[in-house]
Amino acid sequence: MTKTMVALDLETTGLNRSSDEIIEIGAVKFSEDGIEAEFETLVNPGRKISRYVTQLTSITNEMVSTAPPAHEKISELKRFVGNDPIVGHNIEFDLSFLSRYGVLQTNSKVDTMHLAACVLPSAARFSLGSLATQLEVELPATHRALPDAKVTFEIYIKMMAVAKDIPIDILMELVRLSQGIE
Repeated sequence: MTKTMVALDLETTGLNRSSDEIIEIGAVKFSEDGIEAEFETLVNPGRKISRYVTQLTSITNEMVSTAPPAHEKISELKRFVGNDPIVGHNIEFDLSFLSRYGVLQTNSKVDTMHLAACVLPSAARFSLGSLATQLEVELPATHRALPDAKVTFEIYIKMMAVAKDIPIDILMELVRLSQGIE
């Protein structure tokens, strides 16, 4: 395993990176020895959070009303992550929101959803919650950035342990088939 990696998760006002905003950032820096540091912040999206998003995340308009705007916290996140590889569940979603700020676009990345498709092909579902249940990872409050980043870290570690038991010829075939695919 690389010396350190960072599991990252964002909560947003919706799914559209063009029109929605970040409301929470959570990240954990880890190595094979475990979690080394945590980063967590609410972000003021500059707009009202819908009732649906509040029900999903438990993040209210009152909670973000005094939080800093995203541009004030993104530089801190960039320093926290540095050049370390990023691990995330459906990581392209999170990185698409961060692309507005031009950060973390060149870091190596691992998507635990894609990793699960290779390592746990018989999984019924590849959602973060389903994988956590299958891998016996405790699920705290879901749809909160830091707890989800911690769950992502845990499932990544467990899936890498499973991957070590995959015969080398199968791993070679997976590598061959994935050439040209990010």
